[in-house]
Amino acid sequence: MSHVNCFLIMTLKTRRILYITCIILFLLTAPPLVLYTTGFRYDWEYRRLVETGSLVVKSQPTGAAIYLNGQLYQEPTPTIINNILPGKINLEVKKDGYHLWQKNLAVNPRLTTFVENIKLFLKSETQPYLPAPVTDYWWNGKQDKLIFSTAKELRLYNTLNQKNILIAKLPPGQNPAVSWSPHDDRFIFNQFVIDAGANDKFTDLATIAPEALKNLQWDPLAPDTIYGLGNKGLYRVPYLIKTARLVKSGKILNYTLRNDKIITLQKTAANTSLVYFTPSDPGTVLVLADSVDAGTDNFLPTNSHRLGLYNSRQKSLTIFDPAIKATSLEESIIEIPNVDKALWSRDGSRLVYTSGGAIYQRSFIGPINVIPRPNNAELITRYSQNVADVFWSDDENYLFYFVADSLRVLEITASTAPRSLILLSNTSQAKKAGYIFNPAAITFINKDGALKLLPLAEKQAGTFFFGR
Repeated sequence: MSHVNCFLIMTLKTRRILYITCIILFLLTAPPLVLYTTGFRYDWEYRRLVETGSLVVKSQPTGAAIYLNGQLYQEPTPTIINNILPGKINLEVKKDGYHLWQKNLAVNPRLTTFVENIKLFLKSETQPYLPAPVTDYWWNGKQDKLIFSTAKELRLYNTLNQKNILIAKLPPGQNPAVSWSPHDDRFIFNQFVIDAGANDKFTDLATIAPEALKNLQWDPLAPDTIYGLGNKGLYRVPYLIKTARLVKSGKILNYTLRNDKIITLQKTAANTSLVYFTPSDPGTVLVLADSVDAGTDNFLPTNSHRLGLYNSRQKSLTIFDPAIKATSLEESIIEIPNVDKALWSRDGSRLVYTSGGAIYQRSFIGPINVIPRPNNAELITRYSQNVADVFWSDDENYLFYFVADSLRVLEITASTAPRSLILLSNTSQAKKAGYIFNPAAITFINKDGALKLLPLAEKQAGTFFFGR
C-alpha cells in the first residue's frame, strides 16, 4: 500500500514539474513563434529584430532559376519569395540559352516588391532573311507581309506562303514611298493604291485626282479614302468611287489626320501658321499657333491629343497641347532642343528621345498645366557615341537601339533602375531596325544590304519565323 501511495505522490510531483516546465517553455517559445509567423526575423549582421518583406518575380519565358545574393532559390519563376530581410539584395534570373538578367533591388519591411516585367532575351546569331541588296522594307500591321525595295525593284513577300511577288520596276536612284493601310492589307506606292491580297488590283490616283499628289495619307476613319497634297491645297480622294475633292485650298506645307480634325501647317505671305479644321466643316478654321518656324517640316505622332512638331533644320521638337486655354503660346508648348529621334508610347503618356549619345524619357499625365522648362526630362543613359535607330519592344518596357557598333536593349521600367544589355556586336552601318512581336525578333539591314533577323525568343508551338 505504501508503494502505491509513493507512486501516486511521485506522479503528482512529476505532473507539477511537467506542467510548470510546459508553461515556461510556452512563455519562452510562443513570442518568437508568433514573431516568426508574422514575418519577423533576427538580423544577425546588425543584431536586431526586423520585419521582413516579400518579392514577386515573374519572367518571360517562365521556369527561370532565381538567385538571391548568389543563393539559388528553391522555386523557379513565377513565384513569391517571403520573409526577406529588408535592404539591398542582388537578384539574378537565369535560364539556359538566354542572357542573364541581374539587378540590385531594395526590399522594404512589410511591403512586397514586384519584379514582373523581366524579359529574358535569347542568346542567338542573326539569320539571313532576304539577300542583298535590300534598300528599304515595310511590314504590314499583322507582320505577315513585307514590302521591300532593291536598287531596281519593289517586291511583296508573304510570310505565310513564302511567295515573293514583283510589284514594280524602279527607275535608277528612286526611293519609293510606301504606306500600309491601318485598316487592311492595302498599301500606297507612289501614286498607286495596291491590294496585297490581289496584286492585280491597282488604283492609279493620277487618273482620279486633278493634279499629282504628294504626302499621301490614309483616312483614319474611312478605309477607302486617301488624303494628299497638291499645288492647290489638300485633297480628299475616295478612290473606289473615283472622285477627288479639294477640302482646303492654299499653300499647305504639311498636315496630319486625327479622327475628329485635320491639322495643317499653312504658309501665308506673312508667316507659317498651325491651324485645324474638321472634315465636315473645312470652312471653319481654328488657329493653334499663328507663327511657326518655317523649318518645321514634320508632324510626329504622339498617340494623344497633343501635337508633335519636328524642325529638321534646328533638330528641335515642339510639343503643343491644344487642350490648354492659354493666354500666350508659351503656356501651352514644350520646346526640346537637340532631338535626333523621338517616339511616344502607345497611350501617349511617355516620350523617349535621343540627343547625340543620350537617351531621355519624359512623362505626360493630363494636360500641361505649368510653364514648361526645356530641360524637364529624365536622363536614362548616356554614351560617348551617337545612338541610332531607337524602337520599342512589344510591351514598351524595353528600348532597342544601336550604339558603339552594337545592338543593345535597355530596360526602362519606372520601378527599377535602367539596365542595358548587348544583344549583338559588329553592327556597323546597320539600319532600319524594327521589332517583330510574334515570334519576338529584330529585323534590320546590315552593312552589305542584306535583311537579317535576330531571334529574341525560342519558337513556340504555332509560331514560325516568317514561314521558315
